[in-house]
Amino acid sequence: MIEASGLTKAYGASLALDGVDAALAPGEALALLGPNGAGKTTLLRILATGLRPTAGRAAVLGYDVVREREAIRARIAVIAAASHLYGELTAAENLRFTARMRGAPAHDGEIGKVLEEVGLDGARDVRVRAFSGGMQRRLALAKVLLFHPSLVFLDEPYLALDREAGAMLDRILLAVKGRGGGAVIAAHQLGRAYAVCDRFAILVDGRVAWEGRKDGMTLAGLREAYETAVEGNRR
Repeated sequence: MIEASGLTKAYGASLALDGVDAALAPGEALALLGPNGAGKTTLLRILATGLRPTAGRAAVLGYDVVREREAIRARIAVIAAASHLYGELTAAENLRFTARMRGAPAHDGEIGKVLEEVGLDGARDVRVRAFSGGMQRRLALAKVLLFHPSLVFLDEPYLALDREAGAMLDRILLAVKGRGGGAVIAAHQLGRAYAVCDRFAILVDGRVAWEGRKDGMTLAGLREAYETAVEGNRR
């Protein structure tokens, strides 16, 4: 689903990413871990076509992230701090507008169903500018339920989510993987990442300091790998 090699992103003389490789197979979720400024969000944005790399190559779902961005965007969903919601539109209008933009108009019944699933049925006709951060994240989850993307990209997705919404997100990600899709999650919370992810990449100063699979690894083992990678690979 993802094949990337040598991804680099420079801002002047500063490197946000420095020759990063990444891979993801169908049915897998990849956690991007690391301290603030490690390059997690930069890598995620490049793979989700929101940012162009300075060097290197990446293909997502078989499409080049630079030359074929629209083909990728039609097949993915992104949940980030800025979740691409329109404050002047209601929850239902946001979903309806996004569906039209994706060329897959949604019926009111479908929209109502996913809003109910994420606990926003009572806010269907409320303008999103009045939503809390947690409600905005729930609406972003509704997009995943409505559009059945092949890949989901998530940047710190558990922030502002209560326990119920966090469990809902876990179920959604497991369902995406279960149908042969995938996910890339940039996260600080190792426990959350461990619960839903199959592969882990720890970034430090724009480089992959450690990578591994969940097979046979405990959460304690992942924490130990994280601490060793971060402390041992700082420039």
